[in-house]
Amino acid sequence: MTHHVRMSAEDEPYLLKTPEAAELLRVSPKTLYLRIARGEFEGACKKQGKHYIFHREKLIELVNHSFKKKAQRK
Repeated sequence: MTHHVRMSAEDEPYLLKTPEAAELLRVSPKTLYLRIARGEFEGACKKQGKHYIFHREKLIELVNHSFKKKAQRK
């Protein structure tokens, strides 16, 4: 018998692969790679071999900071 446990946000893994990070941000992996190339996720992602690993909380912090900056400009 298999039990499914619902995970809370605190239980989510703190390191994400590119497809997981793209899903979190609701963008395509291609868009995510373009944004990485522009330096938008500096400090939130690290290249490991030929793959990227994302720190979930730092990624969320960067996105929140981006929203705050846009709101201040209005």
